[in-house]
Amino acid sequence: MSMKQIVSIILFFLINQFLFSKDWNINMYFKLEDTRKIIVNQNEDYVQFYATANWEDSFGDYGILDCMGNMVVIKNNPGSSLYALCNGKNQNKDKFIVKFERSSDDIDSGIGYSTFLNGTGKYKDYLGLKCPYAVKFFEDRTFFKKKCKL
Repeated sequence: MSMKQIVSIILFFLINQFLFSKDWNINMYFKLEDTRKIIVNQNEDYVQFYATANWEDSFGDYGILDCMGNMVVIKNNPGSSLYALCNGKNQNKDKFIVKFERSSDDIDSGIGYSTFLNGTGKYKDYLGLKCPYAVKFFEDRTFFKKKCKL
């Protein structure tokens, strides 16, 4: 096989990947239901939380989430780290578990990644899918925008 044929094959696969990949946009609206805090010292808090959410996506699906997680908040540097797991389901009762992780310099907003850990129905195909998300907080509400490449 010549170098020209190899390059042509590689370009073919790259172009197909680009042309046939879809963006999957998801908007989530979380409400904190319960929080517990341990003040580690003057500079650091450890927070556990339980939250519920509604979501909708760019394919017309919608559903609910139940989440548990924790945050470490550093007061001198207004940053935080977050780790949470959520059980979700859509209107067709397809279920999934997704993990959210984030380290941020700003506690009120930030960018992180979510990873699909498990799923039924259509979500079985998303196992291991890692998607960036942006988050913004307002009082006891949290607004997420997530964009996945399928």
